[in-house]
Amino acid sequence: MISISKLISCGIFSVVLMCCSIEMSFAQTFAVDLENPISTSFSFLSSTPNAGVNAMGEAGTAVINNGALYTNAAAISALLDSFGLALDYKRGAGNLLCLSVYNQYTSSALAFGLRYNSLGGSTLITPTGNINQGASNYELAFDVAGSHSFSSHFMTAITGKVFYSTISKDMIINGVVIKPSSGIAADISCLYTTTVNGTDKINIGATISNIGSPQEYGYPGYDYFIPTTLSIGFAYDVLFDDNNQLVFALDVNKLIVPTIYNRSESAAYGMLHSFNDAPGGVQEEMHEITLGAGIDYSYQEKVHLRAGYFYEHPSKGGRTYFSLGGGIAIGNGNLDVAYRFYDNTQAIVVANALSLTLSVNL
Repeated sequence: MISISKLISCGIFSVVLMCCSIEMSFAQTFAVDLENPISTSFSFLSSTPNAGVNAMGEAGTAVINNGALYTNAAAISALLDSFGLALDYKRGAGNLLCLSVYNQYTSSALAFGLRYNSLGGSTLITPTGNINQGASNYELAFDVAGSHSFSSHFMTAITGKVFYSTISKDMIINGVVIKPSSGIAADISCLYTTTVNGTDKINIGATISNIGSPQEYGYPGYDYFIPTTLSIGFAYDVLFDDNNQLVFALDVNKLIVPTIYNRSESAAYGMLHSFNDAPGGVQEEMHEITLGAGIDYSYQEKVHLRAGYFYEHPSKGGRTYFSLGGGIAIGNGNLDVAYRFYDNTQAIVVANALSLTLSVNL
């Protein structure tokens, strides 16, 4: 039988999430002017490809699933299957295609991933305001992650990645021929998980992703910070009975790069300085925080129904959307789908974007 107390707790949690979403949507109608929007290079590195996570408003830092390589690699050690492979497709600022694979050992795991982002005919707006049309361009990234379980409750991971972009390749700007851009970066992540009430689980995760030096990106002589991001996540996994399960997830994220472009700052200084460098003070720093919240209901872990909400302050880009999705498991295979409904046309993204994930776990 489903516990009444669990239903009440879940209802209260859902109402709180809904109220927060309504309040943030209401607030954004009164603040539409951009306020020092942060520009980064290789933005696809911060894109979440997994459809299950996308359906939950990109709240994946504390969620344990086979897309963990790109949300919190420490969670790979907590997966129940010893081997898994996933193919992801996400439509957004380009067409993002990802292939990832993981393999578990006694107390550790390895994961590899390849990302390809097709940009099509890119339009580049240079720092001087010039608009340049590029040919068909693409971006690549290769990730390798090592995860280790120090106990059944605590896991950590380190991810290394190399990335490459042909954005504006062979274009001529001010007499200079643009060459492809490339670089290296790293993620560090951790996950704490514990059991409460005998069957329910609480997960708390944290990551600092895309730690790397600024890169020249599409314009000669200008180095842009890559999207170094601090993410803290919370997930509550409620097991009602043998058939019904519900996961609540919440992520808090902040770009930890300088608010104002400064090519003289190192990556380390930029990360530390990013918490108090906004010209608008504490209020503007708070505007740089994004929130993602979502729920995942599963029946016998075979059928999933998901919903989520993602919020970014309109003065920082306004990427605000509701998301819906679902999944089905057949044998060792899984198919997940997500669809995002953007409610702010100011956002510089492709509205109403689709995500698909096909995975196999053994």
